[in-house]
Amino acid sequence: MIGKKVVNKKSKDHSRSASHKKQRIINLVTYMFNPEGKNKNEKCTYGGGYGFVTEGLKSSMAEMIALATDAVRSNDPVNHYVLSWREGEKPTATQVDEAVNIFLNELNLTGHQIFYALHADTDNYHLHLAVNRVHPDTGKPVEINKGFDIEAVHKAVARIEHAQGWQREKHGRYQFLENGELGREHLKSGKSQDQEEPRKPTQRRRDMEIRTGEKSIERIAIEEAAPIIKQAKTWQELHSGLSEKGMRYERTGSGAMIYVGDIAVKASNVDRNASLPKLQKRLGIYEPPQEKPNVYLEHTIDRTESATEEEPDSFNIDNLSENGLRKLSECGLARNPENKTTPRVLSLDARAYRRRIDPVRREPGSIYRDNGDGTGRRSEPLNSLPELDLDWDTYITGRNAHYADKKQAYEELKKKHDEERNQLSSEQKKQRDEVFNAVEWKGKGLLLCAMRSAIAGRQDSQKTELKYRQKKEREQLRSRFGQYPDFETWLRNNVKIQHAEMWRYRVSIIGCLRLSGGDSGDKNKKTYEPSKIIQDKAGNGVYVWSKYDAPAFIDNGDTISVLSNNDTAIIEALKLSQAKWGDNIEVEGSESFRRQAWRLGTLMGLKIEGYKPTLDELRELQAKLQEQEQAEMGQAMRIESTKSGDRKQSGQLPIPQPVPPVQLDQFIQFKKYHEAVNADRYRVTCIHMFDTKKTFILDKRNGETKGFTTEEIEKRTQEMQRLQSRGENIYYTPLSTGKHHILIDDMNRLKLEKLISDGYKPAVVIESSPGNYQAVITIPKLGTAHDKDVGNRLVECINKEYGDPKLSGCIHPHRAPGYQNRKPKHQREDGSYPEVKLLKAERRECAKTFTLSIQIDAEYQRLANEGPQHREHTPRAAVDVAVATGSTLDACQRHSQDVLQRQRGGQIDFSRVDAMVAVRMRVTGHSQADIEAALRQSAPALRENPESHNWDDYSRRTAAYAFSAKGDIEVKKYIKYKQQWLELEAQAPVEEPVFEHEGTQDKDDGPYFGP
Repeated sequence: MIGKKVVNKKSKDHSRSASHKKQRIINLVTYMFNPEGKNKNEKCTYGGGYGFVTEGLKSSMAEMIALATDAVRSNDPVNHYVLSWREGEKPTATQVDEAVNIFLNELNLTGHQIFYALHADTDNYHLHLAVNRVHPDTGKPVEINKGFDIEAVHKAVARIEHAQGWQREKHGRYQFLENGELGREHLKSGKSQDQEEPRKPTQRRRDMEIRTGEKSIERIAIEEAAPIIKQAKTWQELHSGLSEKGMRYERTGSGAMIYVGDIAVKASNVDRNASLPKLQKRLGIYEPPQEKPNVYLEHTIDRTESATEEEPDSFNIDNLSENGLRKLSECGLARNPENKTTPRVLSLDARAYRRRIDPVRREPGSIYRDNGDGTGRRSEPLNSLPELDLDWDTYITGRNAHYADKKQAYEELKKKHDEERNQLSSEQKKQRDEVFNAVEWKGKGLLLCAMRSAIAGRQDSQKTELKYRQKKEREQLRSRFGQYPDFETWLRNNVKIQHAEMWRYRVSIIGCLRLSGGDSGDKNKKTYEPSKIIQDKAGNGVYVWSKYDAPAFIDNGDTISVLSNNDTAIIEALKLSQAKWGDNIEVEGSESFRRQAWRLGTLMGLKIEGYKPTLDELRELQAKLQEQEQAEMGQAMRIESTKSGDRKQSGQLPIPQPVPPVQLDQFIQFKKYHEAVNADRYRVTCIHMFDTKKTFILDKRNGETKGFTTEEIEKRTQEMQRLQSRGENIYYTPLSTGKHHILIDDMNRLKLEKLISDGYKPAVVIESSPGNYQAVITIPKLGTAHDKDVGNRLVECINKEYGDPKLSGCIHPHRAPGYQNRKPKHQREDGSYPEVKLLKAERRECAKTFTLSIQIDAEYQRLANEGPQHREHTPRAAVDVAVATGSTLDACQRHSQDVLQRQRGGQIDFSRVDAMVAVRMRVTGHSQADIEAALRQSAPALRENPESHNWDDYSRRTAAYAFSAKGDIEVKKYIKYKQQWLELEAQAPVEEPVFEHEGTQDKDDGPYFGP
């Protein structure tokens, strides 16, 4: 996943006026929810918003505009961010909502107004977010992460990737660590910031590079100027080195710029050590490039009063100004020492200290950076794929010609429009002169005013007509030229599909396969279709993984470009190569890829060229070949064993059966574990804790996981052992249709003993690490509609008292007995890891937990039946049943009915009704948690469309409003109705409400119903 901030370029130019903020929000939100207006291929598939009291897009937009305009000291309080998923990753609506909540929490903007919309206009789903930084209570803009909001966005991206299991970006800035914290990539790898990779061009320049395929000036400077600056030992060495590359380093104000041709790049953007202060510390005070050496000149010391005709070069030295050194040589008073005159004057080249004399200027709009004097540079392609060089030259030439024609057409049209305006202005002036100068207007004031008005009206209409016609001509010119397509689109439009795919996946290409010798060979030698692991073969020749829905390799005809370093993907590419060209294959690419392709291809019986193996690699490969032969012989023996009848008839001796493999210790422990837990199936999860913390589910097929049976676990045990040997942590998740398997996690010895002494009877007890325990309790499900919520509530309640208080899901993985706990913190001095031990295993059900499940289910049933319309509704699992009591819910419903009965005409605003109910319940003494739980269950019943809100967030904000500063004001107003509302609730009087915001003045004239 990638996170970006879309900068509003106009925020600095515009004033803080409300009109600019309003138009900015309207344009942004309109585009988010209706992108078809700008791009016909773009569509919004899902969207929503948080932090608004009203319902509907227009009213919520008006709320954001009102709150943003209140922040008069902020030019642009609404930030626009974009979260983009990798190709093939398709988030659901639930995942989008979760991602938004994680994003707001990381940026410390929870409770702020936000619109979000998921777009699908490219192969990558991306989410637009418009966040109002103005705090809804204080009315002041919040500074995100002390101004470093991009850093916070990278952290949010890392948390979303971890929480939802998305594939992490290769060069992601942050990574989720085992202890739940985020670690910076360079810190995790042990590198300091000074040891990081070279700087990259700014995001804007990189986007343009991807679009056009042309290297930006920043990239050229980083690649060529940065090494010269690092190696230079003097200023003159630096200047001469850059000059050879057509560049120069110049001081500008308090900083410095690096000029590539005549285009400037900020020095610190090229390299951190290229800034002027750092270079001056290393090389001394800045010295400009010496265009010619200093020369000592001489002059006569005889003073002349003035110049004469005989001596026109004579000059009065007394009148010589302080900066007249150059003037002195112009007057002929300075002579070269070779002329044997008196030496007194030093002539300096002043050009280096001032602006360049006759600077070379690039013509506006020139794409080719060529100054015409040999000092400029021409455009350079970004890609390093020889197959695309010719295509790119054709593309960039056409692009340059397109924009050159467009520029010329605009200049001609501008010149024409200027002439038309000047001509109309002169004609109108001539008309006015003819009318007003031909008549004596003295004494005819009223007639003069009428004539002026008539002429002004007619001339204004002529100007308006000309302005409208010129505007139409400019629009026609824009539509005629339009925007030139990007490089990939241009390739597709020219039916170069394979080249377009190569450009698209150029960064992911790790190597190529071709026929040995470079000849294309017989491309149709055989027909081969990739195996089941390659699900889709697109018409453009890209083969896609079914497991991750990501590209695996590209069939380019003469070559095959490999995109994945997975063994299976490379084997499939080799099989396709063998079908196209035979057994002689040549590999190109990195050393690791060539080694991997050589090893796999040799095992397949292919002759791989392009890699020279070492002796150890040859020995290892020979051992693998022997293993393959033995496995093939064993398979043949099993096949022959089925033909015993034929062997008897032929008189041959029976072939001995192969000895069955010894059962592994891990499976022996699993059998004990299974006999105690007695689950239907078991999900197996593997997590790598070190480099990238990759997580995958072993039993997942086609995006679905059903778990393994006991027999399947036995077959997979050796594979799980291999996964553990390469650093994976193995987890089991018991799955059953008719049973709950309650996990109590992260217990010490005292908590485990207390759990058992309190009457709980776990089926298994596991020591996950020394001194740390896990237990699993098995009970039957009740078969009601609330089974899922009951299981979640049981896990939450028991873990709050005995285990991990953050654990709330019933279906949760735990460490697999018999395998190792390979957390880095548990690694011993000898490099080994502790084993996960199965301490207790007994098939039994916990009566205490089963009784508790019956009570929780009864509470859910009662709450569902007590709704105002007796509609079935399942409470959320996170709400404590003890909070959402029947009396609290009944009080909430009574107040809602009472407020609705008091409404007089007009459309009912249910949000204001809920806000007033929350204030009333605070007056009568209910807690904030009580109010939140009651609103969560009663508010959806009042709406015709209950799915229109995020009710968890809505109830939390409404209850929080009742206890805010404005809520204190409302409580003070309506405290006099307390007894009346208590009678409405039909409950005994309770304590007076406590005001948490003393000192707040009551400035409202009437009741405020909205949170």
